[in-house]
Amino acid sequence: MPPLKNTPSTHAIKLALAMTALAIPSGRAATYYWDTNSTTTGSGAATGTWDSSVSALWSTDSTGASATSAVTTTTADDLFFSAGTTGT
Repeated sequence: MPPLKNTPSTHAIKLALAMTALAIPSGRAATYYWDTNSTTTGSGAATGTWDSSVSALWSTDSTGASATSAVTTTTADDLFFSAGTTGT
């Protein structure tokens, strides 16, 4: 197949394709773990008031060894209510 010539119509097509690609949201889901003891491995007693955007008790580390933060979740996200193996 021969390459497209640089004409006004091919420029318009390329521009339309680029704009379409930029308009599509990435849709990446995140995985969060409820972790009440911050950087200590495990999740602690897994207590606290559950919410997504106020409590800074969410971690992206399944072992529970990383710092926690408040997050805004979506329906695409996976939420686990115990980081590591110590949740009760």
